[in-house]
Amino acid sequence: MHIRNLTFAALAGAASAVPAPQSDSVLDGQPPENQEFALAMTVDGTDTYVSLNAVSNGTLGNLVLQTQRLSVYPGTPAYFNGSAADGMAALNFDLTDSTDEYNKGVFGLHAPDVGDNYGYSTPVSAIYGFQEFAWGSYNGTITHNLNAALEDFFSCEGVINGEKASYLAWGVYQSNGEAPEGCAVTNLVKNCNVEGGATDC
Repeated sequence: MHIRNLTFAALAGAASAVPAPQSDSVLDGQPPENQEFALAMTVDGTDTYVSLNAVSNGTLGNLVLQTQRLSVYPGTPAYFNGSAADGMAALNFDLTDSTDEYNKGVFGLHAPDVGDNYGYSTPVSAIYGFQEFAWGSYNGTITHNLNAALEDFFSCEGVINGEKASYLAWGVYQSNGEAPEGCAVTNLVKNCNVEGGATDC
């Protein structure tokens, strides 16, 4: 299986291509803790769920979503800003209580437009001070607006902070219908395991 190395340059390039932050963002306010949830996804094409945790990979203010065991790491608290039912909400991570002073605050999730590039995938990132109003939720499943018919979420293998790890990616199926190299199709869901957070996922 091909292992991707998530380099500083690659992530920095992705960050420079994102739209400007929303000027009327709630990122200046306090996240709604009673509405927060965590994210989980399947790995390796199985029904086994793992948590998603926002971690730094060398780019200040730009985090990747690394998988961890649910029993040990419940996942980074997240919440919607806007109408998730209409697929027009921002999906944000609440890191206001983080002990990492360099990556502390609210980070908006961003899935880059990958178009019709068959077999291409790129990490979903969490960007400080940014919101992308293209996220939704249906029966607990997290969705993202499509820019191309074959775009989807994938669980991919790579190197994060020098160690082999799985992460959430956004990409396009290969021309033969298979997942991008080094990746597997995944199901991204809400997980109501945040203390004091949402109780209905």
